[in-house]
Amino acid sequence: MTPGDSLPRAQLAAAGVGVLVLVLILSSVAWMGTTVLGALDVEASTKADILETLRRRPLPTRAADGGVAIPPEQARLSGETEAVAANGLQEIVTRAVENAGGEIASAEVVRIVDGIEATRRIVVSITFEGDIAAVQQALFTLESGVPFAIVDGLTLLPTESGGRVDDERLRVGLVVSGFWRAPPPATAEVSTAPEGGT
Repeated sequence: MTPGDSLPRAQLAAAGVGVLVLVLILSSVAWMGTTVLGALDVEASTKADILETLRRRPLPTRAADGGVAIPPEQARLSGETEAVAANGLQEIVTRAVENAGGEIASAEVVRIVDGIEATRRIVVSITFEGDIAAVQQALFTLESGVPFAIVDGLTLLPTESGGRVDDERLRVGLVVSGFWRAPPPATAEVSTAPEGGT
């Protein structure tokens, strides 16, 4: 063996080690990816099971804390169509925020999701600014009112004015949902008066 022969062997050994390290890194990344995907799949499956369980339950009443029981038809959003009900939910959320002292930046119906037995879940998103007291008051009004409004998401961020963070005012993102059920079809009235007679 000559010194020239050992150099390619050293390079081959270094290349082999490099390939081995690369294979280990790629397999670790693939393992982490499958682990994360598996965890997400389990989480999605669990949430789907919880949602299905909640869909089968009757709507709750406010009687548990000593209040008056609320009939299911009052707990749901009212309206002849889902568009009217969606507009009603948007108005409920907007009014709660404005009455609490919040300044609305945007409000929109995000989606309407089909449910069971002609029930629709209507989701509204609203962005507003206000202090923490306004946020608390709006949340209390929404969660204790009728029809039921469910707060699905809440994001709180400090606002900026003139390049400085304002600790007193918050920029709030709020996602609220409510349930609407299609009214039963109208039945035709049957006349009981005799035909042709007076």
